[in-house]
Amino acid sequence: MRKLLTPKLLFLFFWGIVVFASILILPNITTFVNEQTALPQDSTTSTKYQQQWGHGLAGTQSLTLVFNNPNGKLSNHQHQQITTTLSKLNRQADDYGINQLRTPTGMTNDRQLLRSNDGSTELALVAVQTSRADLAVIGNQLNNAISINGLTTSVTSTDLIYQQHAQQQRRDLMISMFISSLLSLIILGFIFRSVLVPLLNLLCQAVTLITTVSFITNARLAWHWPLTANAIGLAGLISLILTSLLTWHFMHTYWQSADKLTSTTVSLVTLRRQYRQWLLVLIPILIITLMLSWTALISLASAWTITIAVVLTLLAVPTLNYAFTVLLGDNLFWPGSTTWPSRSRNLWGPIE
Repeated sequence: MRKLLTPKLLFLFFWGIVVFASILILPNITTFVNEQTALPQDSTTSTKYQQQWGHGLAGTQSLTLVFNNPNGKLSNHQHQQITTTLSKLNRQADDYGINQLRTPTGMTNDRQLLRSNDGSTELALVAVQTSRADLAVIGNQLNNAISINGLTTSVTSTDLIYQQHAQQQRRDLMISMFISSLLSLIILGFIFRSVLVPLLNLLCQAVTLITTVSFITNARLAWHWPLTANAIGLAGLISLILTSLLTWHFMHTYWQSADKLTSTTVSLVTLRRQYRQWLLVLIPILIITLMLSWTALISLASAWTITIAVVLTLLAVPTLNYAFTVLLGDNLFWPGSTTWPSRSRNLWGPIE
């Protein structure tokens, strides 16, 4: 029993429990971002006006249906097709959660507002009873329902445009995260001429990324801290980069330690040294990001996510690397030498 209470096993057990719990409480990220992130000011304003359309529309989402003739002015036949399509859509209002449909054939004022001056485009306004998270799904369904041969149709709104822009930002960040993780694997493999070091770094990256994202999302749900659409992805990217830097520093210090010490002693000395050195660098960053969290600008106020990423990464990576080096010893640098304290050769030749 005493052997199971060693620091190396306790660290591994602790972070295993943390990762398992983080996965259990992690919400759907796409749904979370669509529901929780703050809208631009103009979108918030348009929502307030939208609620004044009529009775029973509070809480609905506004969508604009666009019918466009790319070849010029809409013909009478095309006008009739649009009217027929909108009438059919109105009869199926319950299927799409439509509370109100305003068309160009309604009031005189609508006829003037919902038709373009050149006669090539006609609009319809829809108030849909749905959440922000499902708005894109409803928009896609409506776009399929209003499709007309020979016309370009689309469904749009300020909120949809914002969500699509945020989705593109998240996609770009995901690509950046994948590339940074792949580069860290290659660079660490060449630096230490090892297979296990980059793989263990990948495991550390998975731990820090899961715990960081889970903590941020649940902190937002619990305390309603400000959050932008790309804040989670940016925090994840910072976590991946910082994980690679901490792993490189730990393994480099471990490799350069005195030959007369045992692997367990060297690992403990390296752990202490890493915390002393990196705390001096990261504490100012933590203070700055916390101060930015009190600003009125939403993109700066989301800096608390960076604080979370740095803190969790600094807690997880050194302790995990300590556990790995104690468990594996010189096998950590496989396919290099496994002899302690001699570490002068590996599969690629002498180590300078």
